[in-house]
Amino acid sequence: MRQLSGDSLRLLLFGFMFSFFSSFGQTYFVAVFGGELRQAFGLSHGMFGGIYSGATLISGFLMVRVGGLMDILPLRRYALAATVGLAIANLALALSAGVVGLALAFFLLRLFGQGMMTHTAVTAMARSFEKARGRAVAFATLGHPAGQAVFPALGVIMMDQFGWRSAWILGAAVCAFFVVPVATVLLRNGVGNPAAAPAQRNTFMIWRFLARREIALAMPALMTPAFVGTAVFFHQVLIAEVKGWTTTDFAGAFVVFSASTIAAMALYGVLVDRYSARRMARYFLVPSTIGCFVLAATQSVWALYAYMVLSALTFGAMATVTSSLFAEVYGSAQLGSIRATTMAAGVVSSALSPVLFGVGYDAGIALNVLLGAMGFMSLLASGLLLLSGLTSATQAPA
Repeated sequence: MRQLSGDSLRLLLFGFMFSFFSSFGQTYFVAVFGGELRQAFGLSHGMFGGIYSGATLISGFLMVRVGGLMDILPLRRYALAATVGLAIANLALALSAGVVGLALAFFLLRLFGQGMMTHTAVTAMARSFEKARGRAVAFATLGHPAGQAVFPALGVIMMDQFGWRSAWILGAAVCAFFVVPVATVLLRNGVGNPAAAPAQRNTFMIWRFLARREIALAMPALMTPAFVGTAVFFHQVLIAEVKGWTTTDFAGAFVVFSASTIAAMALYGVLVDRYSARRMARYFLVPSTIGCFVLAATQSVWALYAYMVLSALTFGAMATVTSSLFAEVYGSAQLGSIRATTMAAGVVSSALSPVLFGVGYDAGIALNVLLGAMGFMSLLASGLLLLSGLTSATQAPA
């Protein structure tokens, strides 16, 4: 990515910013307020996880349609809609007065934060950069580990000093009065708009795409990182209690996770541009699979840090490799719809894991058994990915 033009540089900065501020709707930030929210609304672990999962599930299904709009709308209009929606979501949580209000706020946070903000950042990079696609996606998605390193700590500080409602009011203000104007400036002059006019695009058939053999077999691998990561991050307080760890241990582990993810993204970005995303995607689940087994095997706190490093290798590959993979295989004309569909599947997966994990633990299943089961699930998904042919050298027909 040498000799970047002004438009390219602004687009890269935009991608990083949107990934970073998607943290308002990401589990690693929302989970920081889990204890306060459960106490405020009188919820058990299972009930809290169920509300969060339900809201995430609905947002995931809606992302299939909302995400596809990125193929036809100007990038700036789409991005501003996502940011304003995220500001409203922050405010909705701050003002929530009951379980229904909490569920609505979770839905908005997941749709606009985890969903649209991330989708906008990554799709814009994969669509606009061809020769340096891997590195562009990697740079933009560095906003995620940066957010993981910053947002949880800031959330704890704000909650301790001013209360959890004030923390979310501040989040709404940041989105409205910082992200919106900065995005407007970065995306001026039509930067990052779709390359083809809407009339030139074929209709994207969601179910036909999902019915393709390579997608059907690869889908478990695409869903597994979100399932496992969300379960561990969302129930971090529970895991710490059972394992005998402290919240400080988890806070330190998130710093390790963020640093490792940054390194993994940078590495995979270079490797994708040099060797192709197909080759890099083949074994991306292996590190997190090992991490689940390590986390289940011992009570020692070193297992937490080992899991974070191994999981970061998978998350770094997931963030950088898969978007480039779809662009390599299917082209960029309908990349927004394709990414929205596969991302929605990941959102559904992240919606199921908190409630399944929480209900399983409430039902008496040992924590280490649940963690080990996720390791075996990852192993199976990795095998199906190899069988799918999506990562083979032969390009699948568009």
